[in-house]
Amino acid sequence: MDFDEVFSENDTYPELIRKLNNLRRSMQNASTVKTGPGLAAIRNAGGTFIFLTDQPPASGAVPGGGGQPGIINDTKELAKAQGQRDTDTWERGGEQPRSVKVWAITDIKYDEATLKLTFRMRPMLFDTKGGLHSIGPEDENETLVFTAVLCQENP
Repeated sequence: MDFDEVFSENDTYPELIRKLNNLRRSMQNASTVKTGPGLAAIRNAGGTFIFLTDQPPASGAVPGGGGQPGIINDTKELAKAQGQRDTDTWERGGEQPRSVKVWAITDIKYDEATLKLTFRMRPMLFDTKGGLHSIGPEDENETLVFTAVLCQENP
């Protein structure tokens, strides 16, 4: 529905309140939308988004997606060297499917007392079908990104 069809500049205050309440009710109903084949609903802080998809999700990659989950074997760990561009890749399936471990950056913080920006990482293990198998704990040690240097005032 076009926005101009719902609200107009000639609406009276009671009409606007009624239309806003209708819109609020519609949005509350949209948060409980369930999708089927060919549709995907993504919910986040920005709201609920409904998309047309050209193929169903991979079996085992989505909770309740049916099929058997993949297996964990010959795990490939993607590189995580800081300051270097990593070109490692991984694809689901293939002739010799492999599970994969990737690292997510967490706990990013800047300490004003030490002028340091640091983060921690946590491993995520995906099975051969791309389904999330496990998430490990954060690193015990923080990784230093940089230490800031305060500017000196001109004399």
